[in-house]
Amino acid sequence: MTRQLDVEAQQWSGWTAVSTGSPLSTALDYNADGRLTFFSHPPTGVPNVYGPLSCMSQMAFDSTEWELAWIELADKDIMQYAVVRDLTPPAG
Repeated sequence: MTRQLDVEAQQWSGWTAVSTGSPLSTALDYNADGRLTFFSHPPTGVPNVYGPLSCMSQMAFDSTEWELAWIELADKDIMQYAVVRDLTPPAG
């Protein structure tokens, strides 16, 4: 994970592992509009069977409130995923 050091300058700390091991993985990064999005890929407990990939975002830029439900991006068979930083500056 990375943490935001300065909102206006969009400065972030370096990456730090949130979890290790496979297939469990999580990621947190920001969208082009400045909202943070959390990605989750939980294990199924069955070897070589990969579970859903889901995400949840902040309700608004710099908000302490998050979406009520996870958004499922893929229901199964996602072996790996990557979250890349969108370098588009936030509108405003």
